[in-house]
Amino acid sequence: TAKINGSERVLTIQRDITERKRREREYEQIFNGVQDAIAIIDPETHEMVEVNDTFCEMVGYERDALFDQGIEGLSATDDGYTRDRAETFIDDVLDAGEARSDEWVLETSTGDKSVIEVVGTTAQIGGELRYMSINRDITERKRRKREFEQIFNSVNDAIAVFHPDTAEILDVNTAYRDMVGYESLDRIQELGIDGLSATDEGYTEERGREIIRAVSQNGEPETVEWRIERQSGERIWVEVTITTAKINGSERVLTIQRDIT
Repeated sequence: TAKINGSERVLTIQRDITERKRREREYEQIFNGVQDAIAIIDPETHEMVEVNDTFCEMVGYERDALFDQGIEGLSATDDGYTRDRAETFIDDVLDAGEARSDEWVLETSTGDKSVIEVVGTTAQIGGELRYMSINRDITERKRRKREFEQIFNSVNDAIAVFHPDTAEILDVNTAYRDMVGYESLDRIQELGIDGLSATDEGYTEERGREIIRAVSQNGEPETVEWRIERQSGERIWVEVTITTAKINGSERVLTIQRDIT
């Protein structure tokens, strides 16, 4: 109120908030339009203050019911994914001031468990510091990885996975470890092609690298014979089929080896 010309008057002070409302609408469209599930958490109380539509779909709860559940109610606490563990991760991200990632197991409204990849970061939202959790369901990817590992380690053929450019050994299966006599992947990687081959007979890393690069570039499988030197010093002949494969989204070269001694 104000006195104008001796009389009490009520004033209305107006501001143009068109631009602010436009930005809010754009934020809501982006927030609810992205495929990743996002949760905004108060850094002090560790309570969720907002989630997007994708997050609701992922856990199977409406917003109000989801907020009632809280972090603990949405997590597989019997598997160790507790509220205390979540709060520790949130505080670590806030203290570090930089994004960090982890895996988490959620329990949905139907009782199913989902493995999610969590990227925790900070953001200024509405002028306030918030913890923001960006989540992606990787349950299917984890299942495929387990199946791949089961097949990879169950076959009788010795398999080694190489980087197509560097010819670095990235992984080997159980049969390969048994063939060369080394249990440690780190040791096998340290030895490389030279350390596992009869180099004095011409089976060198350079020669192996050339074959791997050629197969990687032309995409055509190739079969060669190779001379392996085992940990015991014994030398064996192997038939090696070199081929390309996509593993976890990355191009790789596989060598499938059979002892033909």
